[in-house]
Amino acid sequence: MTKTPATIPNPEAISTAPDNCIDSGAWYITSFRPKVLREIDNDPVKISTTQTEADIEKEVIKKITNNINSAKTGLANRVTYTKMIKEILL
Repeated sequence: MTKTPATIPNPEAISTAPDNCIDSGAWYITSFRPKVLREIDNDPVKISTTQTEADIEKEVIKKITNNINSAKTGLANRVTYTKMIKEILL
């Protein structure tokens, strides 16, 4: 089986609904970035309450970012958004 994305006549639609963004991101990660899944599993999957937990979370975020696109900028925003999403989901 080959990993071939669906043909989307209007790819901008991905950004119009949160479910589309989540689905496309999950497809990308599972198809092309398996290391990201392993790094995600290193996250304590809880809201950090100590500095040690926050440091671990930050390292996981850095490794995930590196495995997706090696970007070094915007880490503070990624940490903020990760914490915000955890507050919502957890």
